Amino acid sequence: RSVVKFKDEIIVATYGGGLFRVVGKKLVKILLSNRQEDFDFVRDLIVADGKLFVITKGGVFSTRDLKKIQLIPSIGYGVSSFDRWGDDLLFTTYFDGLFTYNLKTGKTNHISIDEKLFQLKTDPLKLRNVFVDSKNHCWIASNYGLVHMFPNKKIQIIDESKGLNVLDITSVFEDSHQNLWFSTSGKGFFRFPTDKFVYYDQSEGLVSDLIMNVNQDRNGKIWLGTYDKGLMMMEKGSLFSAIDIPVTRVWCSVFDVDGYKWFGSDEGLIRIASDGSSKIFGEKDGIPGDAITAMYKINGHQLYIGGSKGVSIYKNGKFSLLKACLKNNIGIVRDFSFFDNELYCATSIGLFVLRENKFEQIQGFHKAISSIEKDEKNNLWIGTEGGLYIYNGKNNNNKKIASIFLAESSSANLINFINYRDGKMYIGTNNGLYIISNYKSSDSYKITNFGIRDGLVDLESNLNSGFFDKSGSLWFGTSVGLVKYTESSGQVLILKPNLLLKSILINHETFDYSKYSKNLNEKGLPISMDVPYSKNNIEFEVDGISNTNHPDLTYQFWMEGLDENWSPKSKNTIISFTGLAAGNYTLHVRAIDGNGLISNEVLFSLAVNPPFYKAWWFILLVALIIVFVIYQIFQFRIRREREKSHNEMVEYKSKLMALEQKSLNASMNRHFIFNSLNSIQYFINSQDRLSANRYLTNFAKLIRKNLDSTNEDGNMITLTQELEGLELYLSLESMRFKDRFEYQIDYEGVDTESIVIPAILLQPFIENCIIHGILPDEDKKGVISITIRQEENILSIQIDDNGVGIKNSMQRKSENNGDHRSQGMEITTKRIDLIKKISNKGFELIGPFQINESNSLEGGTRVLLKIPFESLDD
Repeated sequence: RSVVKFKDEIIVATYGGGLFRVVGKKLVKILLSNRQEDFDFVRDLIVADGKLFVITKGGVFSTRDLKKIQLIPSIGYGVSSFDRWGDDLLFTTYFDGLFTYNLKTGKTNHISIDEKLFQLKTDPLKLRNVFVDSKNHCWIASNYGLVHMFPNKKIQIIDESKGLNVLDITSVFEDSHQNLWFSTSGKGFFRFPTDKFVYYDQSEGLVSDLIMNVNQDRNGKIWLGTYDKGLMMMEKGSLFSAIDIPVTRVWCSVFDVDGYKWFGSDEGLIRIASDGSSKIFGEKDGIPGDAITAMYKINGHQLYIGGSKGVSIYKNGKFSLLKACLKNNIGIVRDFSFFDNELYCATSIGLFVLRENKFEQIQGFHKAISSIEKDEKNNLWIGTEGGLYIYNGKNNNNKKIASIFLAESSSANLINFINYRDGKMYIGTNNGLYIISNYKSSDSYKITNFGIRDGLVDLESNLNSGFFDKSGSLWFGTSVGLVKYTESSGQVLILKPNLLLKSILINHETFDYSKYSKNLNEKGLPISMDVPYSKNNIEFEVDGISNTNHPDLTYQFWMEGLDENWSPKSKNTIISFTGLAAGNYTLHVRAIDGNGLISNEVLFSLAVNPPFYKAWWFILLVALIIVFVIYQIFQFRIRREREKSHNEMVEYKSKLMALEQKSLNASMNRHFIFNSLNSIQYFINSQDRLSANRYLTNFAKLIRKNLDSTNEDGNMITLTQELEGLELYLSLESMRFKDRFEYQIDYEGVDTESIVIPAILLQPFIENCIIHGILPDEDKKGVISITIRQEENILSIQIDDNGVGIKNSMQRKSENNGDHRSQGMEITTKRIDLIKKISNKGFELIGPFQINESNSLEGGTRVLLKIPFESLDD
């Protein structure tokens, strides 16, 4: 589970095997305790302030020297994880909650986490992982959500009510952008929805999830107008109460005009007094229709009211419809703004301005306008169903309209509300919340988007529902509940996206990069390429990474030498060039995230060589290649024929040698047979019937074994059969040359039944020892020693005799030309050579060579055979 270095030693933790130290090339166990086997289940190790802490299934141990190891008392059973938090070590447990261990005092403390804060079901609360982030906040993963512990030890529970849609959390991690990520049990891996967003729905006490209007009174109470359940009020951040009014749909509100709260609804204008009494006004009272959808506070005693039939003004306690509404239809009024000392109205059919008691439509805006807002630079921001615009109306003869591009998604161009605060525009769309800042010019806009990945429970916001409270938090309604957005008080780390080259294709195929490039980077990709003219269809694949705003990541490229400007932004990561002309190029690629941050620029040099197929040297080269190929084919065929002839010759020789061997086995040595029969006759004539009978029996067995071996498959027999035949032969020769020699066969440790060797391989060497080594020396008794050993798949057979030696034997042969010609050694040597050629195995015949005794006299002959054997078991 963990490996750490402690006191110049390597310590290894295993889950179930215990704790070990590395000593040389071995692991030596460190005994933690004799009391409980759970201590062998070590989950993690940490070295802090000169101490080693060992976290086990049964508890936590600490030691300074690996000799005295103590169990830290008061830490619960089933420790799951740990992290350091200042001078404390934090330990989570599966069953007993959270514990701290102070590194300075050595004291433990139990931090109580009230289970009532969770919506527990059948399973008990289990703390699985603890993590301290870069801001010194502590995050604890549990099976019922996240526990957020602030530096002051204040605890906050993050669950479904805070936008966390997966509760079974297993671990927490922080990336380089200071984004928190968490893993879940069975639901994947997620980026943590930031706590900038707080979510309220009916489970929190709302009477309806469809909030259309938000406002705040002098006492700090939040008033909420709904689409289907009238009006409600929230106080102290979480207590909701319904307000009794005779309408169900509330669109807008204005407070503190003549001391009243005013609410626009589908059934008229509602006025609520400080004592809670209410009154409703209709079209007969001078308001612009029954559906009141917008209001604008002029001062503490006057306001504009917009509805389905235009605009009315309230002053001196009375309502009056503007005369301009009688002259032309401006549609349903949705929003107001006082801009350039003139009243602008956003309506369902366009943008209108009130001039000289007449509404004039602003050219260029003939579509439905949802919201308008003025900034500190006296620009009018206009939200429509087809996008966001900025309008400068100071000089009507030279008015400017600029479009603001938010994102590629069409839902981002459907604007629902616009609110301004502290140099920033807050835009509610059907693709989440956008914040625009730094708008000195259209090229310097900084656009930040918040969506589902950031904790926004629903992308679609409600029409004109945006509102800033006194603390600076933005409230707005969505289709599934109320959202409160609060910007972080700390400094937010904003990092550029990363961009890298992922792969290159030539003619739509992968290729060996080193073929066209001398230099490769650490990822094995070329830094530049030099390609032939036939390889001028090239595709580059890039990969951009942005942990902050990855879905809105776009790409631009510029091929220097082919283009002069950057390409339009695109989400496509494949850059293709077809039929590039010969020349030198440099590809520039960059990534841009949804906030407008630009990545590092990837550069790639490319050279396309001119065509060469018409050059004389190319034609000559092709001709040489053709000649070379023909020559190679001719040589190949010659080699094949030679190999075929050689293989046939080897096969013929093998068959011939097999026939010779079978013939030899059948006839045996005529001298041996003649001498054997003479020996039998001798025993009979000397009335030694017992010896004659035993000799005749062994002789018959040997003849039969030699004849049987000729019928074996491939002339191969087991080592047992070979040794039995050898024993018979030696017994016959021992009886024939009585008291002239003795023999011994040592095959201890060799599985003679499973080893297969060529038949009658050893008898010729033994015959040579007797005839040419031992019998010529009549002054001493001969000794024949046969030693057999198994070395992996090699059978080693050593045959020693104490005869006259090779030199004396060769001299005697030259002086005495008798009628006995021993062909056994010659045939056996040829057999071994042939077997080596056919089988390609390393048969070795070493000797015969002279054995010298300690007094430097010649002491006999040695033959060594090394045979790769086959096993019957295989």
